[in-house]
Amino acid sequence: MNRLEITAMARATEFRRELGLGEYEPLDLFKLLRECLDISLVFKPLSPAVSGVFLRLGQSAVIMLNTNKTLGHQRFTVAHEYCHLRYHRGLSRRICVAGLFNQDNASEREADYFAANLLLPAGGIALRLHKRGRKVVSLEDVIDLEQHFGASHQATLSRLRHLGYLTQKQAEAMGDGVIAMARRLGYRPDLYLPTREDRIESSYAEKAKRALDRGLITKGRYEQLLLEAGYADLLYGGEEEGSHEDI
Repeated sequence: MNRLEITAMARATEFRRELGLGEYEPLDLFKLLRECLDISLVFKPLSPAVSGVFLRLGQSAVIMLNTNKTLGHQRFTVAHEYCHLRYHRGLSRRICVAGLFNQDNASEREADYFAANLLLPAGGIALRLHKRGRKVVSLEDVIDLEQHFGASHQATLSRLRHLGYLTQKQAEAMGDGVIAMARRLGYRPDLYLPTREDRIESSYAEKAKRALDRGLITKGRYEQLLLEAGYADLLYGGEEEGSHEDI
């Protein structure tokens, strides 16, 4: 393990401890960033070549996630982007491809290792596998791990390879058939499918409404702020919703 990987692991472990989490608990980073850290999340279909984008705007931060990617990939990407926001202060904006682990850029590699350690802690993996009592890791074990921790299939396979539980050949053999196997095991396939969403999770609209209510901005300025941020539905969607109440 090189110095960059050690740094990423230490930072991920430190962040989990700050949250009061051990290595076994899954982490809902979407909810944490939105509700506790006040980071705006934009979910939008983007080019297949992009995983996500982060923007640092003064004291505010925005993470955009490509919803043409699977839900599991989006969860890995948001952890990757949070590493940039928290630890790479010299960066103000970057378009990222997450989960490669071998990019030339050191900050990109660190963000991947941070995300892997944050979402799939080594101790949590060991305990989960121990409880299942398996000597050889199977596809069923992999699916159990990724469903518990909310990680993508490829990220879980990469993590298990890195930790020595799987060889490259074994991981490649488990790359297909995951949705069918997950269904047979009683899991929903959501983690393995794109969400195709186009929405925003942010306190931006709430803050604008508060400023309007306090007389800090005019109604015209309030409407302008919402339109600029992509919240046109809050201004013009009310009547449509009301007209369908009885349907």
